[in-house]
Amino acid sequence: MRSNQKAFCCLVLVCTYHLAMDVVAIQARLEQLQQEENAENETLQALLANSSHLEAKIETLQHTTPKLGGIKVEVAQLNDTVGATCGLAESVSSKVRELDLVKVRLEQCLEHVKAITSIKMWVDGVQVALDTKDYAKAAIYVQQYLDFEAAQTGPINATDEYSLQVLHACKERLHSSLLQGANTALEQNDIAECLSFVRQLPRLYEHEEALGFLGTVIKREISQTYQASERYLSGDTKELEGTKLFNGYSAVLEASMAALNAHSSFVETHLGCEYVHKMVVSLQAACDSLAVPIIERFMEARNLKTSVATSGSLDTQKLDTLLAEVTAFLNRTALYFRFLNTQIKQAEESGSQVVDAAAKPTQSQALSKLLHSSALLRIIHELRADYVTLESAFVSVSMKKAMERDELIEGQKTTTVGDDCFFIAKKATNRAMLTTDAQATCATINNLCASLTDDLLAYLMAKIQQARASGLDFSALQGKLMSLAARSGAAAATGQTPSDKPVKIPLPVWVNDLFQVGEFTTQLHRQLMEMKEGLSSSWTKEDDAQLSTQIDLILDFKASVEMQLAGAMADVAATGLTSKLKLTLDELPFSSYELEEEDVVGLDSSCPQMIPVQKAIDAQIKLAKSALLSGSFPVWCSAFTELICDQLETIVLGGAFNQLGALQLERDVASLSAFISRASDCAVRDKFQRLNQICTLLSLDEPQDVYDVYGKGRTKWIVASTQVKKILLRRKDFASEKVAALRV
Repeated sequence: MRSNQKAFCCLVLVCTYHLAMDVVAIQARLEQLQQEENAENETLQALLANSSHLEAKIETLQHTTPKLGGIKVEVAQLNDTVGATCGLAESVSSKVRELDLVKVRLEQCLEHVKAITSIKMWVDGVQVALDTKDYAKAAIYVQQYLDFEAAQTGPINATDEYSLQVLHACKERLHSSLLQGANTALEQNDIAECLSFVRQLPRLYEHEEALGFLGTVIKREISQTYQASERYLSGDTKELEGTKLFNGYSAVLEASMAALNAHSSFVETHLGCEYVHKMVVSLQAACDSLAVPIIERFMEARNLKTSVATSGSLDTQKLDTLLAEVTAFLNRTALYFRFLNTQIKQAEESGSQVVDAAAKPTQSQALSKLLHSSALLRIIHELRADYVTLESAFVSVSMKKAMERDELIEGQKTTTVGDDCFFIAKKATNRAMLTTDAQATCATINNLCASLTDDLLAYLMAKIQQARASGLDFSALQGKLMSLAARSGAAAATGQTPSDKPVKIPLPVWVNDLFQVGEFTTQLHRQLMEMKEGLSSSWTKEDDAQLSTQIDLILDFKASVEMQLAGAMADVAATGLTSKLKLTLDELPFSSYELEEEDVVGLDSSCPQMIPVQKAIDAQIKLAKSALLSGSFPVWCSAFTELICDQLETIVLGGAFNQLGALQLERDVASLSAFISRASDCAVRDKFQRLNQICTLLSLDEPQDVYDVYGKGRTKWIVASTQVKKILLRRKDFASEKVAALRV
């Protein structure tokens, strides 16, 4: 009984548990349904809100429905109309295609009729022309036939084929007649007649044959011109032989240029630009065969190789003549090749016959290579190398002779070496420029600069060194000039030649020579630049740049001359600072220049002791003016003034001053600067710049005033900051403690 009760209780508990779980699930489901209901309500509310708009659209559709029926009817009618039109268009298109086919067939028929007519005209015309030997007209008919044959792409009608066979036979007959006529004319040496046949060959597209005959004609023309030139001169002397060879060489080159000028337009027009290149190669071969033997004969007649090997011992006059002849050959050759390149370039620019324009650079390069490997250019390169060697020897030997014959002529301030050497230099460079050969010119200028430096400049510096050791100054120069005048006068009175006893030449003369060399160098540089510009058409851009660089080497030589001149002029200026002048400078009262007011009142612009100094300086300036060139005197005056300023600075920095003494010193220095400028007619104020700055520092009221002065103003201060205190200590009224405390 109890067990049943327990079971029943358990059952009740289980049922209660499941019931509780169902209630929870039901509640969850109810909440989910509630949420869905809320969502549906919101959707319904939205639809109700839009119902007014939907009703308006429905009403609009109801009003439009009757109209749609009318549109449907109209669309059906339009469809029927378009269908009918399409059928009509298809019919018209078919008719048009038929008409096009008829038109094409008609055009083909007309072309065929035209071809038959043309062929008949060509057959009749070429036969009549051949019978009457009118080869020019026959060639025109044959060319038209060949162009027609080349244009045919389809089968040829039997009638046409027969006529074309007749024309082909006429073409062969014409070709044979032209070749026979050209050969006969060549055998008879009738060049004009030969050319009349040759110029018809391009119409038969026989370009290579035409070019071959043209090459033969060109060679004949050149040969005939050369033979005619030999008749102008006769004789077997060596002088006349050189003239004959040059005239013959010129005739060959001129005939080559004339042939190229005469035939290039024909070749360019009828054969094409690429055949101009071939003609040039053929022409150059003909030119080589005649020109090269002439050069070889000239080199043999003048023993050129022997002359080159012994150039250092040759007579300069003979060497000068030989160089003039070689220059003429080089100049004429350069003109010829420049003309050749110009003609080729013009042919390339107007060469419309070249099919592939990209082939032009390749053809030009190949032609340039062929020309540079020609026999003429090879022997000209050899001649140019000999010319450079001989020209260098001419300059070196001539300059050494000028130095051996150097002398001081009465009434002159320079010796003869400068004039002679630069006469030689101008002759050599002018001759080199006239070759219009950039490489030969550059080599000559380079060798000239070496000779000027190694020979002329070295010679002058050795003479200057000897004159320094001898101690000959301005007064010695006056004596030497008087000695020369007396010697010349005595010789003239007795009717004898002047004595060859050498005269020791003082230092100023050699310095004048050095200055004159610098001036001549400037003139030579300017002259060469002007000649280069005047011959600008003879140079390429690369040649022009190379020449400019080489000519500027002359300025490097001038820089060397100016550097040596500065040192030599300083030595000449030092000889002007005589013991008498040094003594007058030492007598200046600057060693103790502490003046009182009564001392200053009696002074003029400068102290009395400055008068002897000015007289001594004036005497040296007059001597220098009489001995030096007008151009070199300012250089001497600058160096001389600098020496005086250095001497004065040494005295001032060893002296003692008060403020009045410093102010008087400033007036003394200004007075001396103005005097030298007046006496020499040269601007020397810049040489007094350092001394004037020292005077400015010495004339300060207080040491601290240096901050207001030093480093200020437009003029750059050349007194070093480390020297400022040393200068201020020369003021005996400045406390040394204040000067030491300065921070400059």
